[in-house]
Amino acid sequence: MKPYLREGQVESSQPKIGDRVELFRPLYKAYYPGNITSYDSAEGKYMVQYDDGDSENLNLATEKWRPMPKIAKFSTTFENL
Repeated sequence: MKPYLREGQVESSQPKIGDRVELFRPLYKAYYPGNITSYDSAEGKYMVQYDDGDSENLNLATEKWRPMPKIAKFSTTFENL
């Protein structure tokens, strides 16, 4: 198990388009959240669109990253009450 995974967390072999991930940036010593928006199979690189608007084309096999936990969606309406 890689040391940057949370205890009990299993590394995903391949992220999918639409997955939320966090990438570690050593310069800032922090993880930055973003979405996988595309994959270039010829290059083996994923396009990551960060929440701050920046984007990068990365080979995640050489990056320190982790999947973000899934958040349950819920309705904010009172239809079912």
